[in-house]
Amino acid sequence: MYDIASELVMKWARHGPEHRILAADDFTRLSLDSLALCTMNLRFNSFYKDELHLFVHAMSIPTLSFHCVDAWIERQVRGRQNPKKDLLTCMVEGRVPKTGVIDNGLVVKNLITFLIVCNAGVNFDHRHDAPAFQFAI
Repeated sequence: MYDIASELVMKWARHGPEHRILAADDFTRLSLDSLALCTMNLRFNSFYKDELHLFVHAMSIPTLSFHCVDAWIERQVRGRQNPKKDLLTCMVEGRVPKTGVIDNGLVVKNLITFLIVCNAGVNFDHRHDAPAFQFAI
């Protein structure tokens, strides 16, 4: 998370002191970027462009999510030379006892659910993290 937080601070520095900081937007991006990096070894790079990553857009449009994210997962899986042991790798390489494989549709649902809920022992998710970050600042 330090790496992603550094990107946020650099974004603020790039825009200068006269730029209005939209803390809620930036902290939501911070939360989602951190989760994506930890779960899928994926950088959304939200602080280098105005639009959100395709994966984030697809999370809110069910038909888009399964077509776009399913294709994205296929590219990720094929393109990984030495995959890290992240959530995506565990799901893709995992085995279901009856069928032997996990359907990409289920992987998509699980990744989206994880990014939305993110229950790490305490009920924190990106909707709770962003206001907490705002309050701290």
